[in-house]
Amino acid sequence: MTRLNKKIKRVKPLIRFREVRLLHETEALADIRRQKADAMAKLKENQRLYLDGLKSLNHERQSGATGRLLTLENSLDFVKGRWCESLKDLRKIEEREKIQVVQVMVAQKDVKTLEKLEDRYREQSVAEMNHQAQKNLDEIAIRQSVLGAEEG
Repeated sequence: MTRLNKKIKRVKPLIRFREVRLLHETEALADIRRQKADAMAKLKENQRLYLDGLKSLNHERQSGATGRLLTLENSLDFVKGRWCESLKDLRKIEEREKIQVVQVMVAQKDVKTLEKLEDRYREQSVAEMNHQAQKNLDEIAIRQSVLGAEEG
């Protein structure tokens, strides 16, 4: 086995390892994006609850009835707090997403780098085999010309 074929054999498991790593990083990114979608839905729900509560509070104020005003204000503060927490959670998830996107890009780059290295080794191996074949053909041609000269 040639030196280049040994190199190709050594690179193959590394490529497989990097591909598995890429798969794991991609799955982690998909999981984070699912969490982001859930957080976005929660944020929108809390926003809707806050705006509905605000409408109810404004309607109550305009009607002149003050009996439920304090309760509506307190519940509105509670919903507003949940809305803010939802926004903070979404931002944390978006930060994790940015980091994970970079991890996926690094993993993709690692796989491509090793694939290019394997391709280069294969090209060098083919070139070496072609060179050796040409060398053998040249030797055969020389032998035939020497044998032909001796017979003649």
